[in-house]
Amino acid sequence: MEIDNQILIQLYDKIRQDDSKAFESLYHLMYKRLYSVANMILEYRELNEEVLEEVFTSLWVNRHKSVVENVFTYLYVLTKNKAIDTKRKEDRWAYLTLEDVHDDLLCTSATPEAAIVSKEELHIIHSIIKGLPEKRRNVLMLTKYHGLKIKEVADILGISVKTVDNHLAAAIRDIQEALKEKGIDKTSQMRIMGWLL
Repeated sequence: MEIDNQILIQLYDKIRQDDSKAFESLYHLMYKRLYSVANMILEYRELNEEVLEEVFTSLWVNRHKSVVENVFTYLYVLTKNKAIDTKRKEDRWAYLTLEDVHDDLLCTSATPEAAIVSKEELHIIHSIIKGLPEKRRNVLMLTKYHGLKIKEVADILGISVKTVDNHLAAAIRDIQEALKEKGIDKTSQMRIMGWLL
């Protein structure tokens, strides 16, 4: 069903007069359509929702600054651009690898025996982390290996702090389960998890 631009303009005019009910109506009227736009680019529910949150927040915050003639086109372009920006940020971190982790683990080993164990553990952890979903892997690498704060990771990836926390918790949970499945003894599990945490 096509939305009449006149209805959207009327709602937008009311929004410019600080009418929160008109904002709510516009939100409900446009959400599914804009979600589809974001989903064509991102294909990931949490990111789609965050993009729409940004779009509608921007609409409300800038309601006195912007003059819009075609509300549908304005929201469509805003959603598309924010989704593309988010996709670029996501893609920018997709290249993250674990190659430097090897040196990091070996340098912290006190004895040659510990270095050998760490090298074996590295191969295990490397394969486990490599198998994590991309977003969890990226969040884990940025926070635990690159030492970035949760807020910094959220800003870089263009996602909320809560989403970063969720990805990190899920990644750690996945790693713990994978270590158990691989039959890694408790001492080695603790050493590996100690490095991650």
